[in-house]
Amino acid sequence: MTRCWRTSSIGSCLFVIVLVQLVCISTASASFFRLTSLHKKVTIDEENKQLKILFSIKNDGDEVPRNVGLSFPSLNQSFILAEEINKGEEVEKELRFSFDDLKISSIGEYSLLYRLTYQDINFYSYSTPHFLRFKIGQAPKISLLIDLENVSAGKALSISDKAKVYVQLQAIGEHPVRIDEIRVFSTSDLLFDIGNIRFPVELKPKELFRFIIDLKNKKAVEGSNYAVILSLSGSTQGKHFVEHSVFQILITPPIISTYNLIGFVLAVISLVLIGKWLIGVFSINSLKAFQVVI
Repeated sequence: MTRCWRTSSIGSCLFVIVLVQLVCISTASASFFRLTSLHKKVTIDEENKQLKILFSIKNDGDEVPRNVGLSFPSLNQSFILAEEINKGEEVEKELRFSFDDLKISSIGEYSLLYRLTYQDINFYSYSTPHFLRFKIGQAPKISLLIDLENVSAGKALSISDKAKVYVQLQAIGEHPVRIDEIRVFSTSDLLFDIGNIRFPVELKPKELFRFIIDLKNKKAVEGSNYAVILSLSGSTQGKHFVEHSVFQILITPPIISTYNLIGFVLAVISLVLIGKWLIGVFSINSLKAFQVVI
């Protein structure tokens, strides 16, 4: 049996992010990349055990991106959709994935994480994260409540080098929840670590579970915003489930740490003292030389 949905009916997620801004000093004008990624149509072919997705990418910016593609890290697959996309141009591509590749083994709701990738005129690489949700049969009701304790709604978390996000999960409803996987997904310019969590994590109704996400800036562009997707998957009520939480990261200039500041102050004080000592020694030697002459 083959079923089709428009993306609006399956809760797909769309990010439109200005990743890089190019400033032309001679004209005092700015140009930028802005690519819009959409899943126009999703077809679940249960007979052939395939997921078919019609992707669409449109250039709404002023610059022409090169080698525009899609990357699916969990599947170890990447595709180049176009060598270039001119301003206002849109390209489409249908991709197919097998149920085995997607690790679909039961009914429920699943998600596919991927990155939109491209390069600028100097072949510097950029990427933005996206996810697509889809159902196989009937999906369970919402089973997990995700609380990012130190991230305010609608406000980006500032980071120059490192940061932490404190996460609290709570099983809601009347049924226990089994968490088999936790993923933190974003641009490849950021690194994430959730520590040594022992899976599966089994929660009774109303039970809490906490963990910390350690973030590190690898080579993200200063002044840019990046979306971060926290994705959890597992099972409840005999069905597969996925839950997501999305937050923003703002890359800020490096901040002088307290230790570096103390070191800097001590260095200045040392230089001042050494300078005074040298002046004193020079003055004494000059006086002695003057007395010898007399």
